[in-house]
Amino acid sequence: MLESTIIALAAVTAALTAPGPKGPLAGTFLDAGKSAPVVLIIPGSGPTDRDGNNPLGVTAAPYKMLAEALAERGVSTLRADKRGMFGSKDAVADANDVRIADYVTDARSWIDTLKTRTGASCVWLLGHSEGGLIALEAAQDRTSICGVILIAAPGRKLGEVMRDQLKASPNTLLEPALAALGELEAGRAVDATKLPTPLATLFNPKVQPFLTDLLAKDPARLAGASQRQCSSSRAVATFRLRREMRRPFMQPTRSRNCWSFRR
Repeated sequence: MLESTIIALAAVTAALTAPGPKGPLAGTFLDAGKSAPVVLIIPGSGPTDRDGNNPLGVTAAPYKMLAEALAERGVSTLRADKRGMFGSKDAVADANDVRIADYVTDARSWIDTLKTRTGASCVWLLGHSEGGLIALEAAQDRTSICGVILIAAPGRKLGEVMRDQLKASPNTLLEPALAALGELEAGRAVDATKLPTPLATLFNPKVQPFLTDLLAKDPARLAGASQRQCSSSRAVATFRLRREMRRPFMQPTRSRNCWSFRR
């Protein structure tokens, strides 16, 4: 206990920026010391800030707690605000006008910045939820990536996951929701004004292009194609993966570089 406390005290917190499209990307670097492994924490969906908080109701700062726990174990971390949000608000004019490839570009910018800052030859990518998909996409280019860590990341295509979730909706919402989802999967926009009010938010026209891009991604295929070592975890805070979401990562014929573990 005393040793971990000393290590935590030795870690230095510093504000850090990386080049963004139109302005800087902002983050917090927790430096565990010279030669420490470096982890880039990639946040989940929606307006989630660098600490893991969200104005929709998450206030526990899970990414901050994770970074501090890793610092106790001699691991440096960078947790960042997404382009167009919070400290990175000047990086783009519209935070909703984004695709997975844009977030991958930002991750690459952070990797270069962290290598320059620390002298590390490579950086670990830790993606939570949607961030796991971004980490897998970034890992298709192996340059400067040590490996990939997935926390509560889906193992199936988003459309499959959403269909399972939507089945819990009232019957009056299920049919139009599935129809709208099918349209987006086919690459066609949905007229949200014709949807029931609860669905208009889910299929907001501002986020439909990003959602369409997200629906086209197959995390199990990306994991199988990656040449980096990859692990999938359900061990952080209260985030959980259903077994059928983890299973694709444990299929050796599809994702030979990934495995799943739990605490």
